[in-house]
Amino acid sequence: MDIESFTRVHPIAYVHIAYAVVWGLHFGYALWIAVQWRKTPKV
Repeated sequence: MDIESFTRVHPIAYVHIAYAVVWGLHFGYALWIAVQWRKTPKV
């Protein structure tokens, strides 16, 4: 089953994909910030 037919039958899949992308970007950004914060010397 290809992506086109899946999304045509299940339009909600677009919402799930969008949520997954946004959550992934948010988690990656938070992880990057945590790493940068650890690398900075504490005063």
